[in-house]
Amino acid sequence: MTTPKHCTAAQLARYAFAPASPSEKAEVEQHLAACPECTEKLAAMDRFDATPYLPEAWEDSDEMTAGPPIRRSPGLAATATAIDEERAMAETALAALLVSSEEFKKADATQNAALQTTGGVALLNQAADDLQKIDPKLALLVANAAVTIATKLARSARLRYSNHLARAYRERARILFLIGRYTDAEQALDRADDICDPEDPAARWDTASSLLIRANICLETERLPDAGTFAARAARQF
Repeated sequence: MTTPKHCTAAQLARYAFAPASPSEKAEVEQHLAACPECTEKLAAMDRFDATPYLPEAWEDSDEMTAGPPIRRSPGLAATATAIDEERAMAETALAALLVSSEEFKKADATQNAALQTTGGVALLNQAADDLQKIDPKLALLVANAAVTIATKLARSARLRYSNHLARAYRERARILFLIGRYTDAEQALDRADDICDPEDPAARWDTASSLLIRANICLETERLPDAGTFAARAARQF
């Protein structure tokens, strides 16, 4: 296969956030080794995915999209700062729980006071993402804890940003896909899409991530027409 001049956004997204086919993965890696521009685009995607999904994160995605930059309001900036502070306060507590799946389960993170904040949920979401290929069992426990805590915060109107709950379900779906629980993964994606605010500019990225996971589920379950449809929709979102 001829190596393209540059990787498309869809190729980089599949490589970064969803399992690519072995041939595509090798092709992308070969291209990245010789292309600083695509390497930086991939790094920008990684930075964006690690943010708390607030609109200012789209400043980093301007390299990948042609749309106008989204202005950050003082209210959103204050919310982002508060979430960052909560996240920093939760880091020590979470580090002590990530020894093993057995220790995490025994400690019951859902009752840990330091994690009962939006920043705590954001930290759990990132930890689930980091662990998914290293320790899927622990990653799933972490994602489930994020769902439980975010749901509780949402019900008491203490969740600062609703898409953190949607992301918790999406992280759960990603891990369930990796361990072959495809029906459960699709159900988690349904919940994520129900919660995600369609009026939120950052929802475009969230929706694309869900579509990529759905495309991969369809590939694994031999629903090839649906896989193509979801992949094409994801590419349009990216």
